[in-house]
Amino acid sequence: GKASNAMVFAFHRAFYPRFAQLNASGDLVALKRTYVNACVLLGSVLVPTGLVFLAFTPQLFTIWLGRSDPSTEIVSRVLVFASMLSGLIWLPAAYQQAAGRTRLHAGLMAATLLVGLPMLLWSIQRWGLAGATSLMLLHGVIQITVAQWLMNRDALRGEISSWYWGVLLRPALVSSGITAVSL
Repeated sequence: GKASNAMVFAFHRAFYPRFAQLNASGDLVALKRTYVNACVLLGSVLVPTGLVFLAFTPQLFTIWLGRSDPSTEIVSRVLVFASMLSGLIWLPAAYQQAAGRTRLHAGLMAATLLVGLPMLLWSIQRWGLAGATSLMLLHGVIQITVAQWLMNRDALRGEISSWYWGVLLRPALVSSGITAVSL
C-alpha cells in the first residue's frame, strides 16, 4: 500500500513537469514517446515489486513481525495487488493534467468516492475486512481497465494493447518467471 503509493507518486512528481513542458512546447511526438517510456518504466518497477510481495508474503511478514498469519497474508496480497493495478493510472492522469485535461481524472476520483464510499461502508458492515479488501480489488480492476482506457483513448489511439503489453504484461511475465524460480 504505502510503499507502492510512494513509488507511484515519485514517478508522478518526476514526470508531470516533463509532460507539461513538452505539451507547452507543442512537441507532441516527444510527449507521447516520453509518456509511453515513463509508463513502461513505472510498470517495470511497480509490477515486479508487487509480484515479489505477493509471492513472498509469508516470509516478508515473518521477517517484519516475527510471524505470519494466513488471514493477514490474504488481505495483504489483495491490497498489494489492487494497489499495483490502480497505481498504473497515475502517469496517464499526469499526462492528462499536463495537457490541461483535468476533468477526466477528477471525475473518475469523484465517481470513486461517490459510488465507492457507500459501497465500502456497506461491504464492511456486511463482510467486515473481506468486504473492504474486495472493494479495493474491484477499484484496482476498474482503474486498470475502464479508467486506463478512458485516459489513453486519445493519447494511444489504436495502440492501447501495446501499452498493456509494455506496462503490465511484459513486466508481469518476466518477474513471474524469475519469482517462480526463486520460490
